[in-house]
Amino acid sequence: MISGIPAAGYTHDYYYALANARSAASLRRAAMLVELAEGDLAGRRCLDFGCNDGSVVAALTARGRYCIGVDINESMLRFARSCGDGDFRLPEEVRELFDSVTAFDVIEHFERPAQFFDAIERYLEPSGRLLITTPNKNSKWRAIYGAGWHGYGIPQYHRLLMSEKFLRHQLERFGYMVEKVMSVPPIDTPRWRLLVASGYRLRGSWAGKLAAAPGSVVKLIAGGFTHGEEDTLYAVARKGGKRWRN
Repeated sequence: MISGIPAAGYTHDYYYALANARSAASLRRAAMLVELAEGDLAGRRCLDFGCNDGSVVAALTARGRYCIGVDINESMLRFARSCGDGDFRLPEEVRELFDSVTAFDVIEHFERPAQFFDAIERYLEPSGRLLITTPNKNSKWRAIYGAGWHGYGIPQYHRLLMSEKFLRHQLERFGYMVEKVMSVPPIDTPRWRLLVASGYRLRGSWAGKLAAAPGSVVKLIAGGFTHGEEDTLYAVARKGGKRWRN
């Protein structure tokens, strides 16, 4: 757990929810996620766990996949359904099994890994694939931008921050055979904007943000010459390993 602040409820007030729903940035990010993950999806039936505004489901559906979006935020589900380009449900409304489950920037919202893996267990076929993205604890950008690094998210909502080693360990612990775990650049367009914002995101006023912007840009340039792991972890694992006893 990375924050001592009590976890906030995941409701319509969630900081990334309706204010950014189906924005140009959200649609671009969904396209990048689909481009990253589509070659790793097993079969034709997939479920997007923590679907938010439904952009990923819409993108996969447009590519001919049968994809359902699941979320606990009813406000976001109503919005996603209103777009008319996908199937969006509450977790308890899904009775099917899927060849693949995607969980893009979701696991970090759980207090413990066991809660996440227990939640997705009932959606995957016995040999189905799980695809995960999550902020990388060992990202060079975390070292460069410090407490302002965007991967920390809003502390009330990001509860876990994992390294590649820890994520691999948790996948194996909960019965998954790891096929790949790697670090990738920020999944956003343009990527530099997200990183630059890490340099001033903790400043409360616009004046403070503007004052901090030049230093943030300098850090971005320095980061381009710095060796190290990238911003986001991307993991692909197949269900079917032996779940360890707790």
